Amino acid sequence: AILCLVVAQAHALARSTLQNTTVYQTLPRLECSKETETNKAADVRDEPIILFVHVFKAAGSSMRDIFRRYAEKCNKRWACLVQCQKGGAPRGATVPCRLRDMVNLNRRLVMGEDGRRNPRTENLGALSHIVGGHFHYGMHTLVPQGRSYFYVTVVREPLSTWISGMRYHDKSLKTVSDVRNAAEKFLPRGSNRFYQNGLTYLGAVDGLPLGRKAPMPEKLVSALSNLEDVLVVGVVESWSTTIDLLQAMLDPTDRAPFMWDRYRDASKKKNTASKSLSSVDIVRDLRGDGYWGDIRRFLLFENAFYAAAIARHALACKHVLGEDCRLRRQ
Repeated sequence: AILCLVVAQAHALARSTLQNTTVYQTLPRLECSKETETNKAADVRDEPIILFVHVFKAAGSSMRDIFRRYAEKCNKRWACLVQCQKGGAPRGATVPCRLRDMVNLNRRLVMGEDGRRNPRTENLGALSHIVGGHFHYGMHTLVPQGRSYFYVTVVREPLSTWISGMRYHDKSLKTVSDVRNAAEKFLPRGSNRFYQNGLTYLGAVDGLPLGRKAPMPEKLVSALSNLEDVLVVGVVESWSTTIDLLQAMLDPTDRAPFMWDRYRDASKKKNTASKSLSSVDIVRDLRGDGYWGDIRRFLLFENAFYAAAIARHALACKHVLGEDCRLRRQ
């Protein structure tokens, strides 16, 4: 009962904060440029910068592919960060992440002439148009003062994400019983554990991520508050609308229509996990006995965050797309 009260209060906070539409009145957007030559050393801080938070098992690979292709086709700069330490928030002169991939960026300027392993905070923030990766909320501290920025993230229904994550880490889970056994091993009956995925990536205070041991109510309220800084919240179950939002923010004049159509039509994402195992069958099995109560409790806070993220997704659809807003949730 206490947990439900906490979640209800968090939903009330979400409803009040997500009604704030001021940020959409001066909406920053990027434009698709078809110039053939790129000055990789040019400072672009007069243009907005996008920070993509890649939430685990939520179409992140597809999103990174979209940003890379967009940078190639539209003459923009893309940087993909991996192996981020303590959420990836910049520490002084460097960002504690490795640079995995980039488009139209000068590596020497981004990394520095001394061959350091981590990107230079100032140069990454001044030379990039899009920075994405498995970092947490707080990466905006690398943005030079006065430069406009906005966050983008994608969320996915928590039960599906949890199951997909188990199968991602253990490719031997081929049957419904395999998944059931793995679930009960990870979450024993009567366990007091709670699922943390989107909460982990968006839960931060003053740009610093909350540790996994932080109280769940604190993490939930923090994540809901930080959602106000995420102009585009994509939803895997609303993929076509997610692509509509991205196109409106990155290519409002429709300079690269075929690219967006390609991703918009790809409603079923490719996954390394086997497609022969039906998620419907897995859920039916998990709901079959008293264990479902443990799962519902396990997902309680993440489900609350997901509900608020859907509200943010709908809000962006309304104010970014206007009359063209079409919420197409699966």
